[in-house]
Amino acid sequence: MIDYDHACQYVQRLADVIFGPGPESQRWAKRMREQWKSRANGVARVLPSSAALRHHRGLGGQAKVSAYLYKRSRWMRFQSYRRHLWLIGSETTEVACKIVFAQRLKRSGMSWTISGGQGILELCVIW
Repeated sequence: MIDYDHACQYVQRLADVIFGPGPESQRWAKRMREQWKSRANGVARVLPSSAALRHHRGLGGQAKVSAYLYKRSRWMRFQSYRRHLWLIGSETTEVACKIVFAQRLKRSGMSWTISGGQGILELCVIW
């Protein structure tokens, strides 16, 4: 799965290319993010919309951004993930990593070898 917040950065890049930075870009990106999150295969709605707008406006730029999203679209089924109650953002994972590292490996007076630290992390994750 691709992290939703990370993928949304690419949607905003597309919007900025199509409309230029500003309110119109923000509105389109917001609408696309909402469709992406709430509709089945939402990425399949974002990509054609961006391609049509770029074509209509005579823009060829940022094909790279579209290619990134298209190539990874099978890992961006956010509506399906949410239906299964899976997390689509990275916040929970990032906080968990911070807690595991800070609370387990950075305590006062602790010193770890790479293999010892890895073992502790594995035990924490299993627990």
